[in-house]
Amino acid sequence: MLLLDNGCNGMCFLDGHTYVALFHRNRGGECEWHPRNPELMICVHNRAISTWAPRTNQEQILFTSTAYRDLQFGPSKGNPSRDGSRIAVRAVRKDGAKVVFAYDLDRRGKFPDIDLAQVPGTTSSCTISPLAAYILCFQNLMDGTEQRAIFAVDGSLRQRWTDHHRPGHGDLTVDEDGNEVYVGISKSGPDKFQIIKRRLSVGR
Repeated sequence: MLLLDNGCNGMCFLDGHTYVALFHRNRGGECEWHPRNPELMICVHNRAISTWAPRTNQEQILFTSTAYRDLQFGPSKGNPSRDGSRIAVRAVRKDGAKVVFAYDLDRRGKFPDIDLAQVPGTTSSCTISPLAAYILCFQNLMDGTEQRAIFAVDGSLRQRWTDHHRPGHGDLTVDEDGNEVYVGISKSGPDKFQIIKRRLSVGR
């Protein structure tokens, strides 16, 4: 199926081969396709994490808690891990702290909170890495610099990429050597305006 969620007053689902309109749904929050099960979407909304089958409109709540609010899948740039087992979720904790945490959908297990106040700037989005080992967050500084912070899912800060957009406008993947990398356009020297990749493990 193909989902259009702009300009159709909700969520419009089309046949992925013929583009024939199939059905229309209305729901809140953010949903992304499950990478292994084409009938499911992974959804985050308000206080809940769930899986949802658009065809049948059946939803299964996997996590909910009064200790967190304003759960977000990214927002906008959130991706599940390659096998669909984990996601990164941003939230506001009961004490007012802005946090991100990894969540294992298969085991229904939440990983430790990562307090986003420990890194400079305002967090615009966070996402899990393809092999589910890291969380990458996009940090916007007041001077316009856009940095990257890389955390392990256990909550430890592994790296900060302090150069502006080095890289940016990209996405996460696994390279030919099996390394989890972020690929995008660099806007800082020494490789300004070139497409580069950086390893999440060491930043190289």
